[in-house]
Amino acid sequence: MTVQVDVSKLEIGDELPPITLHMTQDKMDRYGHVAGGGNPLHYDPEWAKNSEFGGTIAGGVQVLAYFNQAVTRAFPKAWIESGEIEVAFIGPTKDGDSVISTARLVEKARENGKTRLTFDVVCTNQKGQQIIVGKARVRA
Repeated sequence: MTVQVDVSKLEIGDELPPITLHMTQDKMDRYGHVAGGGNPLHYDPEWAKNSEFGGTIAGGVQVLAYFNQAVTRAFPKAWIESGEIEVAFIGPTKDGDSVISTARLVEKARENGKTRLTFDVVCTNQKGQQIIVGKARVRA
């Protein structure tokens, strides 16, 4: 589903349409399989129950992919061609968590015939706890 945004109408403080996706152990298992196994913290509940998290958690890149869907929907071609992101992973995502991705416009400038947009990015879980914070930039 594309919710393409009209760049000319965006103002500082505007937010992209948020996206909410749900994490499951099955998704973590499938991601781990595609990524080549990796850390048992992401796919082995028995092993992970003794970790500081008390159970499995999604890999940071897997959760970041959820945010990526939000900006790809808003700027389909531009995000793929020019999207940049700087983030910090600050909280875990567990089986059953919802991931709510938001992006608020903080800068809008003309650059080489295009508009450079900078967003503050926040992904939270259903409890309002931050999972990822950072900046995203796109030229549209």
